[in-house]
Amino acid sequence: MTDAGTFKVSYMPDAGDFAEGRLAWDVLHKTSNHSNSTLTCIDLFDVVHLKPYALASLYSLGLCAKQPINLIPPRDKDCHEHLVRIGFCNLEMDQNELPVRDTNIRIRQLETEPGAFSADVFELWSRELGGMPPGIASSLADHLDEVILNAIQHADSTIGCVVVGQAFPTTGKVEIAVLDLGITIPGHLRQRPEYNHLCSDADAIIKATEEGVTGASGITNSGVGLYELKSYCRQGHGEMAILSGSSIVVFGQAEHPIIHAFRGNFQGTLVNLRFSTRPTLTRRPGDAIVSW
Repeated sequence: MTDAGTFKVSYMPDAGDFAEGRLAWDVLHKTSNHSNSTLTCIDLFDVVHLKPYALASLYSLGLCAKQPINLIPPRDKDCHEHLVRIGFCNLEMDQNELPVRDTNIRIRQLETEPGAFSADVFELWSRELGGMPPGIASSLADHLDEVILNAIQHADSTIGCVVVGQAFPTTGKVEIAVLDLGITIPGHLRQRPEYNHLCSDADAIIKATEEGVTGASGITNSGVGLYELKSYCRQGHGEMAILSGSSIVVFGQAEHPIIHAFRGNFQGTLVNLRFSTRPTLTRRPGDAIVSW
């Protein structure tokens, strides 16, 4: 029998993946209930892979815990190596046993400023995927920094935010997760009278990606980061999924975003970005961020 304080991360053929709409729902719901958590152990024994958003979620649970969390590592050697390389908590392995190539952007907690995360993202992009024109890379880095800074400064998140990423050379993609455990995008916008009319959490998320929209009093155009990242995805270069409150909204090349309900209320905001090196995001069957 599993101890009440143990969270056993479930195994599925694509555990932690977006394929066929199979998000790591158990991880997301556990993270959503972080304020009521009595977690003492995370059991990863049966896990074969975790995407950046799931790693950010599990890492945040460790930061919220009232005591140190014990980790049971994966029995799958490749997964264990991946978690060590990405800097996941207290997992250890002889570095000499690890492959030379590193396609990870190490997980980290940011509490005061974006730091070097965006620079690391585009350095990895250049090294592993051939890069992009310098002007575009620096512009996207600025917008990613703004999203991180907003999470740190305006979300009222006790942990700041958690960031992590990974390159996938075989599919030509980079995936990035930015997670805070704050008041949510809907909660933040509804602090401003001009946004009180928003009927749903999905409406609030969509509004937050419009140019010039801000939930911070006295700050002009602080919403440009999400707007520009969304615009880049609209051009066919990727997908952006935002989970906050009771909704997941996915922005891609289509004219209108895709909206899905999140059963429960996610106490925070997860921004998951999938950039593609190709002019149009090539999608395999079941490869969409959410595909039900």
